[in-house]
Amino acid sequence: FFLYRDGREVDRAFWSLLTLPRARRDELRDTVENMVAAVVLGVLVTAAVQALLLGLGFWVAGLPSPVLFGALAVVAAMVPVVGVLLVWGPAAIYLAITADVTTTVLFVLWNALAVGGIDNVLRPMLVSGRTGLPLPLMLLGALGGLAAFGFLGLVLGPLVIALFIGVFQVQRRMAIDARAG
Repeated sequence: FFLYRDGREVDRAFWSLLTLPRARRDELRDTVENMVAAVVLGVLVTAAVQALLLGLGFWVAGLPSPVLFGALAVVAAMVPVVGVLLVWGPAAIYLAITADVTTTVLFVLWNALAVGGIDNVLRPMLVSGRTGLPLPLMLLGALGGLAAFGFLGLVLGPLVIALFIGVFQVQRRMAIDARAG
């Protein structure tokens, strides 16, 4: 509540503490804002794509309410490691009990490879494409962040890398300006 209410004031206070020239401070703030926006967009778009693929799998397998379970998958996709498995895992068990083996195996393969795999490809591509940072660096940041910070690490890891690179670039430009001037 307080960040929502006083967010602009907190933002101004934070950035005013940096002892950088205004142009460099603004450049660093833009880098951080772009990175946060890219990570949030990457997470949301990936969750939506996973939900569509999961709903399609439910529909093809003949399971009830594919739209409802797709909507649940959007929320579940935010949970690290298990994610959409929380939605399709119980459905696979239900299929194993009530359907034939072929339908169950195809359903599990679809969800494990297509639905689960798209998360490992699409999210880093979206984040790295929007920030201009190399894809392997974004993957490293997400994995390192996940290991260090848990769920928040998926956002914090790439953000820390982007912030480091941003600070490094600002310092490099200041050093070049100091030598030239």
